[in-house]
Amino acid sequence: MSLASKKYSFALIEIAKQNNMLDEIYEEFKIIVTELTQQADIWSLMNIPSIETSQQKKLINTIFGDDINQYLYNFLMILFDKNRFNELEFIFLAFKDYYLSEKNTLEASILSVNELSEEHMKLIQVKLEKRYKKNILITNKLDESILGGLIVYVGDQVIDGSIKSQLNNMKHELKELRLQELGVN
Repeated sequence: MSLASKKYSFALIEIAKQNNMLDEIYEEFKIIVTELTQQADIWSLMNIPSIETSQQKKLINTIFGDDINQYLYNFLMILFDKNRFNELEFIFLAFKDYYLSEKNTLEASILSVNELSEEHMKLIQVKLEKRYKKNILITNKLDESILGGLIVYVGDQVIDGSIKSQLNNMKHELKELRLQELGVN
């Protein structure tokens, strides 16, 4: 993430805070970034240097029109004017980090073989909130390669309770045991 991305993000944060619109702007910003980046054709159009800035602005207006906050709309127009629209995702990530910090919230991602029930998700959320003393936003992602169990990612920490990990640990321990029996270790 570039210093410029952080500076632009900070500018939008200041505007949002001054106007008591932090939640509203965060939600709208998230929708805009998600919609634009998931539409590969539109995203590439928005970032082609040979396309006139006025055409790119018109496209944003056509897609989102009056559906977005005026401050956020103006911010997007400034990004075009300053040739920084290609950094939109990074600007949003910096904005999101600040927003979650402001809300005393962490994101957690849980990998499992099968989709977890609401009851299990809530139980994990309560335990993580107790452990980290923060609100936790949880998403469940499926990954059959872990064979079973769970892998939980919270911030930069990993809690690995997967069967795959346990099998790898057992394999390593058996190798060590065998080396000790042979007198190598």
